[in-house]
Amino acid sequence: MTSRFSVSLTKKSWVKLFFIPLFLILSACSEQDGNEYSGDGDSSSGGSGSGGPGNSAPHILISSPASNSIFDDNESIVLIASADDTEDGDLSDSIEWRSSLDGDLGTGGQLGVDLSVGQHEVTASITDNGNQVNETSIVITINKAEAENTAPSLTIESPSNQSQAAYNESVELSATASDAEDGELSAAINWQSSRDGLLGNGASLNINLSVGEHTITASVEDSGSLMAEQSINIIVTPPPENSAPALVIHSPANNAQVDFGESVLFSASASDNEDGSLSQQINWSSSISGQLGVGASATLTLESGTHTITASVIDSGNLVSSQNIMLVVSEAPPENTAPVVSIVNPTNGHSEYQGSSISFNGNTIDQEQGSLTSYLVWQSNIDGVLGSGGSISSVLSLGTHTITASVMDEQGLQGQSQITVTILEANNTAPEISISSPTSGSEFLETDAVTLTATANDDEDGDLSSSIEWSSSIAGQLGTGSNLSVNLAVGVHTITAKVTDSDQAQSVTTTQITINEVVNVEPVINISSPTSGSEFLETDAVTLTATANDDEDGDLSSSIEWSSSIAGQLGTGSNLSVNLAVGVHTITAKVTDSDQAQSVTTTQVTINEVVNVAPAINITSPVSGSESMENDAVTLNAVANDEEDGVLTDSIEWQSNIDGALGTGGILIVNLTVGEHTITATVTDSEGVSNQSQIILTVNQIVNTAPEVTIVSPSTGSSASESESVSFVATANDAEDGDISTVIVWTSDLDGEIGQGSTIDVQLSVGNHIITATAADSEALSQQASIQFDVNPAADPTILSWVAPTQYTDNSALLDLAGFKIYYGTSEGNLIHSVSINDPSVTSYQLDQLQSNTTYYFAVTAIDSLGIESDYSATVSKIVQ
Repeated sequence: MTSRFSVSLTKKSWVKLFFIPLFLILSACSEQDGNEYSGDGDSSSGGSGSGGPGNSAPHILISSPASNSIFDDNESIVLIASADDTEDGDLSDSIEWRSSLDGDLGTGGQLGVDLSVGQHEVTASITDNGNQVNETSIVITINKAEAENTAPSLTIESPSNQSQAAYNESVELSATASDAEDGELSAAINWQSSRDGLLGNGASLNINLSVGEHTITASVEDSGSLMAEQSINIIVTPPPENSAPALVIHSPANNAQVDFGESVLFSASASDNEDGSLSQQINWSSSISGQLGVGASATLTLESGTHTITASVIDSGNLVSSQNIMLVVSEAPPENTAPVVSIVNPTNGHSEYQGSSISFNGNTIDQEQGSLTSYLVWQSNIDGVLGSGGSISSVLSLGTHTITASVMDEQGLQGQSQITVTILEANNTAPEISISSPTSGSEFLETDAVTLTATANDDEDGDLSSSIEWSSSIAGQLGTGSNLSVNLAVGVHTITAKVTDSDQAQSVTTTQITINEVVNVEPVINISSPTSGSEFLETDAVTLTATANDDEDGDLSSSIEWSSSIAGQLGTGSNLSVNLAVGVHTITAKVTDSDQAQSVTTTQVTINEVVNVAPAINITSPVSGSESMENDAVTLNAVANDEEDGVLTDSIEWQSNIDGALGTGGILIVNLTVGEHTITATVTDSEGVSNQSQIILTVNQIVNTAPEVTIVSPSTGSSASESESVSFVATANDAEDGDISTVIVWTSDLDGEIGQGSTIDVQLSVGNHIITATAADSEALSQQASIQFDVNPAADPTILSWVAPTQYTDNSALLDLAGFKIYYGTSEGNLIHSVSINDPSVTSYQLDQLQSNTTYYFAVTAIDSLGIESDYSATVSKIVQ
């Protein structure tokens, strides 16, 4: 059966666009809008004016900035104003500016100013030739600008980039770092090596590096977490025919943190090509605790602090390898301390007449509990307990009392303080005593005689100065009299002067002095040449130069004694020329002053044999410890240079401890068998001297995994008619083989195998099919995916017809109709299928292969020659039989 319907396009079915130009219209603002400020010399303008009759006041206007503007204090502000006068004309250049905060700012119609922080009333004033004045003002607020944090700056001062060091040479690393916000940061510099890892922290380090090419990186971080870093390259050359041992710290991990008192396992291994295992000879040390022990492992407890742990080992050829890690041990819990008691008043030696009430005041502080003043207990050795608390009053009996204020903390530790108080009979007054010399805080040398001078007078007994008793808190009793000369031991002395009248009334006063040790200052010595790390040939004359000065003896340079750790005594003087034997010499310069105080300084020089130097070789990639899969091609890269022969990179011979010889050249691409390979690159110069570099490379076995299969379309549950060709699309990916979509095999549980490949087009028999896509990888491991797909009997064809539109929605004639587009689907709101018709004369179309017993919805649009498409026509529906 054939179904027909007509489609007509309404005005709303077609949209035509019109563009309207947009213009930006600017208009001037009036004097009432707040953007311009003027003064007219009358009360309405806020200005002021004066002058004789017949002369009018000038006009003044501030045009920029606007009143109530806000700026930061790092901004420059341009003040702009104009002034004119009926009699004098343009007076803008004579405008005077002033600020309520900063005073006079300058003169002119345009003025650039920097204002202080705060709210300014800025006034512009003008005076004409008739002395008529007018002014106007604005308000400007200046805020403090927030400073932005800047990154610190860092400079590596030594060693220089691309420098070389011998295998056993101590390398001095030195750098400076500063920050605009934090200041000096040099002490916080962190040093890292691309070969040896963490080297340490600080402005300078002296370190032994392993053989090879190192990228040394110094970095520092400021308080705002901004970082700066700089790197240099340094090559540590190997010893002739001997390679440094390999050392690895296994435990603890770098930057590990442990609690105080916690045991730490230190574990490392070391091996040497010539000597074999050296693990039991590993030396452990700490930057805080010093020597820790020798061996492959040890369990230790360290003191609090940030330790730089160094494991080092030396082979039979005296080559040293070392590795550093950082270990943080938390602070030890604080020990309980006794409370500190202070008696504020009365003072020690205080006297009162019998019957007087005496106020006792004291305080106490405990490091753990804080103030314990309220628990103070006051006692007299005569009257017993007097009371408790920070302040009490008591009437004491006649005599000299030892007053004790004491307190005990919650852990049983006691603190106390004592004074003496003398109670006199009512008819006697205590004498007065005063120390005139030395003044409190005076300092003397231990060889000085100290003169003690004081006076004492008593209302009843008169002058008692000759009875003054002197004592020291260190030396004890010193003597009696108004004037005493004593020699005191080194230390801080509290000197006490005490006098007693005939009725046993006492007065006491003190002064504090410091006796300093007479210490001879050792001379200062400095080696200027050669610098530490210098190298010479055995035939070279080495010039030794140094200076020495002593505070007491002056210039001692001519007395400098030189010696070598290998050659022994070398000679005396500020300048010496010597020839040294082959080896690493520690050169010592020593000077002794007239009091036998000595100073010593050293420098290290290497004297090289005049022989052929072994070539230098470095494996640049892959890095040691790298991993690859068994089928991966591995690219080996190395460089080799010889002082005599130049570049020897092309002569490098590669070997694996598993696969044997691999090939020759600076770049070599190889496939390695599964296992842990020690890859050795060896180079030999023209005189038969060889050198080598090694890395560890692990090749892992490939574990085959099944491929992943995905049916992209159609989705499960889709359907088609029996005569319709259906496209099936799937993808297959395998971790080992990559994209294997071309080997996908398609099957139907009704029709059997229906095709092969990523995409197939097939007509299926009527029925409910389970469609399966199967893919197998190169090792025959397969995977599959399935969907359900229904094929329905073919339905009758459906014929659509419509009426072509003749005009646009604005009723203008449609002269360039290009075609139509039919939309259809099984849901009125989801017309997912479409057919394009590119002939404007065609107004009907037959749709085949629609599913039977299904309701379809249809709509048509029109398209002009510009590709503009109309809205849908009215939607119609039909049940397809």
